[in-house]
Amino acid sequence: MTVHPRGILPAQAAKAWYLRVKAKKKWREIQEEVVNAAGGTPSEHALENAVARMKSRKPHGVPKYKYQNCGVKKMLTKKQEARVVAFVKKWRAKRFCTCEHIIREMKLRCSTATVSRCLNRNGFFWKAGVSSRS
Repeated sequence: MTVHPRGILPAQAAKAWYLRVKAKKKWREIQEEVVNAAGGTPSEHALENAVARMKSRKPHGVPKYKYQNCGVKKMLTKKQEARVVAFVKKWRAKRFCTCEHIIREMKLRCSTATVSRCLNRNGFFWKAGVSSRS
């Protein structure tokens, strides 16, 4: 990071911010305690800019999340899942009982993978190329 010799380094800017905002000191008092990059006394204008820059910074630390809003919204409600499971229990022996057919028949707005995951959660699993007849 490069700073003009009459500019104020970040650590000194933080000190100036603290003295002005928290300690409520005047600019002249802050000038006596803070040094610029060259080691001299900073101008009042440089101090004002440094304090403004520090005020506009975003706080560091652990971000705060609204956990009730996290994650992806479920495509199927519990009621819809129960209807899908009931449909499969009734028609699983038939050849047309596929995820695509279930979506069309029940007018669902989701993908075949969503229906497949729903059925997997409820104990129904399929494997490609495996015949149901033995």
